[in-house]
Amino acid sequence: NQIGIFTKLLESNYSAEYNANLENVYIMGGSAGGHLTCVTGFGYNEEYFNGNFSENLNIKGVIPLYPPNDISSWVGERGLLPGSPETDPELFDAYTPTALIDPNDPPCLIYQGTADKLVNYSDSIEIKSICDNVGVTCCNLLFPLAGHASDIFFSTNFGQVWLYYLERFLYLTQ
Repeated sequence: NQIGIFTKLLESNYSAEYNANLENVYIMGGSAGGHLTCVTGFGYNEEYFNGNFSENLNIKGVIPLYPPNDISSWVGERGLLPGSPETDPELFDAYTPTALIDPNDPPCLIYQGTADKLVNYSDSIEIKSICDNVGVTCCNLLFPLAGHASDIFFSTNFGQVWLYYLERFLYLTQ
């Protein structure tokens, strides 16, 4: 909800001051931010979130870094969402990236290490698989031996390869 409110405020109050262009937006985040990136990028055009986002918002690309997918295993158990997947499946689906992916979604570039101890790389494989199944362009960059937040230093082998693909993704989807 807060990201949606931000898009409305940016459009109504700050667009001139910051030269905001909501028709050319990329969204990127890591870990929990990667989850929110997926929920926003795949969900902003969903009926469940209808009215939350600016009507002029056009997300050109989704760039999640090591994104969790199965929120019931980490959000529900910690009480961060009310209820459970059994008692409120619509709410839990609205915050599960793979449940939000549809053919109208923007392209996606995922960064994931195979040695990540916090978010299993199977989550990013599942996100890519659903994207492929519905026809959304998705590239899943799996980095062998990379752990959680291995992108934080751009001078590493992981960081250099990541930047290479990130730049190309941004260029090709502009």
